Amino acid sequence: MELPPRPSAHTRRRRSVRRRRGWRLVPLLLVLAGLPALAQPSVPFLPADAVAPTSEDADLAALRERLAALEADEAAVHTEVEQLRERRERVEDSLHQRVRALYRMRRAGMLPVAGGFEAMLSHLGRMERLERMVSGDVRSVAFLDRRATALAGDLADKERELETGRRELAQLEERQRLTVASARTSDLFADLVDPDARLPMGGGGYGLTLRDPEPRVRFDAQRGRLRLPVAAGGTLRDAAREDGSGLEFMPPPGSRVEVVSEGQVAFARPYGVYGNMVVVDHGEGFFTVYAGLARLDVTAGEPVVLGQTLGAVGTAPLYFEVRRGTRSLDPHEWVGI
Repeated sequence: MELPPRPSAHTRRRRSVRRRRGWRLVPLLLVLAGLPALAQPSVPFLPADAVAPTSEDADLAALRERLAALEADEAAVHTEVEQLRERRERVEDSLHQRVRALYRMRRAGMLPVAGGFEAMLSHLGRMERLERMVSGDVRSVAFLDRRATALAGDLADKERELETGRRELAQLEERQRLTVASARTSDLFADLVDPDARLPMGGGGYGLTLRDPEPRVRFDAQRGRLRLPVAAGGTLRDAAREDGSGLEFMPPPGSRVEVVSEGQVAFARPYGVYGNMVVVDHGEGFFTVYAGLARLDVTAGEPVVLGQTLGAVGTAPLYFEVRRGTRSLDPHEWVGI
């Protein structure tokens, strides 16, 4: 068998260098393998339902803290005012007694002269001391009156500041409540619009995989020609609920509420400030909302035809909205008024 040719001296030297370099890398690789993996700084774990505080939350917390401090100051001023009142009563009572005593001593005139010179000096000394005490009581009453006047002004300032702060707090709390309610209502309509959203069936409320119904007349073709949801007489006015604007109808109690166009009931149950509410899906993302009903006559998933009764009103007004997805539309453009 013929052996392969022997490598040249130059080739043997190059192979030896490569083998030495390779062995030099082995310790380095072993060291690197033992080091902890280099990674970005770990992120603290947050619960899935944790909500980062907003600037509105911070404003509310700061305002509540300021109001608490003002209320503590107000309570302290009230306490001092009460203490001043009690002290003034004591000083004024003492003043009256001393003035009467001084009057009697002065009225006695020089009668103590009959008792001799020492009796007269003692009488004059008592009168002088009593006059000093009366003057001190008068000064005390004047000081207490000035202090009471200053505290009354301070108290009035704090009460005005508290009243302003409480109004501001009420506005912030209402704004936060409306923000939460608006987000909740938007989530509701976002779920109704989502064709893959499966909503719970409990309590006859809502709960079906929604699909666009196939109306005989497209809802958007009825702009300006929708019938009113109540046929009975009554008054009408613009209104709003949370994130939407609509109309309020005030027909006689017991009046029937009718659907303004055919569709499918997507929601039928009480809902927050809306009260008993029915939402009808008219397809292509259009919904009509009927809220404030005293009675519900339909259930979720039920198809409805034009003019079908959804329920009845009581003493509260009927609130009506037209929506496209999560956005409320101007109802005047749809009912032609």
